[in-house]
Amino acid sequence: MADKITLRPVTADDLDVWEREFDGPELDAPAPDEPEISAAEYYRPDDRFSTRSNDTRIAPARDRAARSADGAAFAGDFAATWQRVDRLCRVQPAGRTVRTRHGDAMLLSEFLLARVVEVAAHGVDLADALGHEPWLTPSAGDAVTELLLGTEHVAATEELGWSRTRLLRKVTGREPLDEAGAEQIERLGLRWLALGRVPPAKRSRPVVGSPREC
Repeated sequence: MADKITLRPVTADDLDVWEREFDGPELDAPAPDEPEISAAEYYRPDDRFSTRSNDTRIAPARDRAARSADGAAFAGDFAATWQRVDRLCRVQPAGRTVRTRHGDAMLLSEFLLARVVEVAAHGVDLADALGHEPWLTPSAGDAVTELLLGTEHVAATEELGWSRTRLLRKVTGREPLDEAGAEQIERLGLRWLALGRVPPAKRSRPVVGSPREC
């Protein structure tokens, strides 16, 4: 059985981000005039993914996870939170911009895409912990792979011969990426997303972090 200390904080981290960014001052505040960065640029190497920032973010997630009496209560918290955030985001106008807690002015749609990446990565962690085969919905798979590989992501993933979940595993450090694999995805134009780790064959380039970081 998966340990609740391992699983709940992973999901609680997502819940805290959703509430902090979407059910709080960001959507209530005046919208920035113009977006400044995209979802890919949001994952740039700076202090937001430092050990200090990760520790600051993880501590509230552990506290939230510990407050639930049991798994059913925590699942209810999860469902209520995502449904509330979904309602709030659906009523926003097209082209809505927000300023994140890091100071980034972004299209709401791009910030939501950044959240999809994190939920997808955490979903892989949860599936592994529970002994299930990980999976992505078609829309989430398209969103994540297009962010990583651009508009030709379908052809690129076919050339790699990897499933979308395996691609996600490899570029987030959840599965080893050897030099040949790193060179192949580099040639296909992969956008490395910085969360504190670098691929083994490309130490000069940042990559999405470990399960504890993402």
